[in-house]
This record gives sequence, structure tokens and C-alpha cells, in this order.
Amino acid sequence: MTMSHIAIRHKNSLVFLLLVWEAVVVSLNLFAGSDLLPAFQYAARLSARTSYILIIVLSLWVALTGLNRIFKSPYCRQLLLQLLVLFSINHVIHLVYVLINHYMSNQVLFRAENIPGALIYVLIIVLPLVLACHKETGTRIKLYLYINLNVILIAFGLTYLSRLLYPQNHLSPGWLYLTFLIVNSIVIIPGVYRIVKEY
Repeated sequence: MTMSHIAIRHKNSLVFLLLVWEAVVVSLNLFAGSDLLPAFQYAARLSARTSYILIIVLSLWVALTGLNRIFKSPYCRQLLLQLLVLFSINHVIHLVYVLINHYMSNQVLFRAENIPGALIYVLIIVLPLVLACHKETGTRIKLYLYINLNVILIAFGLTYLSRLLYPQNHLSPGWLYLTFLIVNSIVIIPGVYRIVKEY
């Protein structure tokens, strides 16, 4: 069995575990109460936390290791693609929860202030596709990945900052968002350093 077959099986296993995790999250919240709206609100929140952990781990690994070293190893390149796919799938699931929440609470989704967030979703979906479609990973692809990983981190950071500045009911406590924001800022530093060092 080749490394590529092992990597494909590994990726399929990770995607399966992710889907099981999301199904368990929704099921527990649905069984916990009779009201569907809070259940999907908590599901959206936990899926966002899952995305946050994935992007932090992914960005920190890329920043500390560097894409030059990662792309020299077929296994590491495949692992990078797997993590990007996993992150993308999870955030699409999160988007579904958000859409359900907006629908059930009669909120308007298509507003001008939601355009930046929509662009980030597109970026998250496109990112693994770009890597998968480019077998030759030259300078442009590496720089594209570096910049966009940091853009996604910044988007997460701005989201948590808005939660701190404009607290809403039934959301997580402020100290949790502050913790996320601090971790986010710390992880961005080596990411920016890597761009400056290599380019």
C-alpha cells in the first residue's frame, strides 16, 4: 500500500469522525430540550469552536514548519490538504447551522454587513481546492496559502472582538472570547514572520 492510499484512508477517517462529532453535537442539543432554535444555536456555536481549533492548529503548524519544508514531504503536503479539507467541511456545516438559525428566528441573512463574512466562507471553501489543483507548488501558491490562512485568522479575531464590544444574549462569556482573541493574535505573529522571512 502506497503513502497516497494511506493518506486517502486517513483523510476519509478524519472526515467521518468530524461528521460523527457534528451529528453527536446536534443530537445532544436536540434531546436536551424541546425548542429547536436554542439547539441549533448551540450546534452552530460548537461547530464554530471546532473550526477555530482546526484553523489554530493548522496555521500554527504551517507558520512554525514553513511551507517549503511541508511541500518537500508528500505525506506532509497530503496532511496539509487533509486539514484544509476538514476545516472547510466543518465550516460549511457551521454555515448550515447559521442559515437554520437565521431562518428559524426570522432574521435577514442577505445584508450588506454580511458580505465580508460571505467572502471568507468562499475563501475557506476555495483554499483546499486551490492546493489540490496545483501539483506544482511554486512561490505563488505558497504565498497564497500563507496570506489567506492569516486572513482567515484575522476574520476569526474580528468576530471575537465584535463579541466583546457588542455582547449578545445567550452567547459565551466575555472572558472566553478574550482568550480566543489573545490566542488568535499570538498565532498570527509567527504566520506574518514566516511571510516576511521567506518572501
